[in-house]
Amino acid sequence: MSNFQIGLTVLIGISVFGVVTFYLDFWRETRTQKERE
Repeated sequence: MSNFQIGLTVLIGISVFGVVTFYLDFWRETRTQKERE
């Protein structure tokens, strides 16, 4: 693999990890709000 492909893979990995983390936090907040009602 070339340096460009490695950089691209790292960028995609960070993006996916960030989106998943954000989605899990959002899902957890909505679930706790429903339990409070």
